[in-house]
Amino acid sequence: MDINYCKYLTTLPLLIRPLSGYGSWRGIYSEPVLVFDVESDYVPISTLEDALYELTSGRTFEGYKGGQYSYTDYSPLHFESAFNECGDNSIVDYLSPSSVAYLQGLNYDFD
Repeated sequence: MDINYCKYLTTLPLLIRPLSGYGSWRGIYSEPVLVFDVESDYVPISTLEDALYELTSGRTFEGYKGGQYSYTDYSPLHFESAFNECGDNSIVDYLSPSSVAYLQGLNYDFD
């Protein structure tokens, strides 16, 4: 999924775990990541908007092990539970069960 598609998802009535951070992904430093707080209650997915817009603002982000990177709407976006992880999880892992059911009703492609 790219950042632009994630921006689209923020317009839907979905609930997701809150962000604990965002920036450079450990798996490929030149690609962005959203990191979620899996211990907290679900919040509206629209709370991701600020982070997504900041990722594509032209600002540079420090790579996990150095380097400076900036991202566009078409940068592939990764999802993790901690900055030191590189499991490349699905956004579905962080959505509420009712949000997953909502997307299934829209025939969302979970691959």
